[in-house]
Amino acid sequence: MYDPVEPLHYQLVMQTAYRRQTQYVLWGAVGAFGCMGVLSYSILDRMFPTSVVGRANSALNVLHLAAAWAVQAGMGAVIARWAAGPDGHYPAVTYHTAFALPL
Repeated sequence: MYDPVEPLHYQLVMQTAYRRQTQYVLWGAVGAFGCMGVLSYSILDRMFPTSVVGRANSALNVLHLAAAWAVQAGMGAVIARWAAGPDGHYPAVTYHTAFALPL
């Protein structure tokens, strides 16, 4: 006997499995690449003499903060190029564009 709900159930199960698989891959990439910045501190330890390693680490901290500021300011500039709607919110495409640029 044909059950009209069965194909829908199968489709929902497959979509959920695909989303979970994609989610695991994306979070795995965040975990793998998110800790790359921490490795730079141990690399600096081998690149510079002991007497200036602290200064090199401080300079790297300033570089990280300046890069984060520049990316966020750039994203804000991209969002500001669109006009806000009557409710004061920007369209979704502005955020899609701004968040895609750093990639």
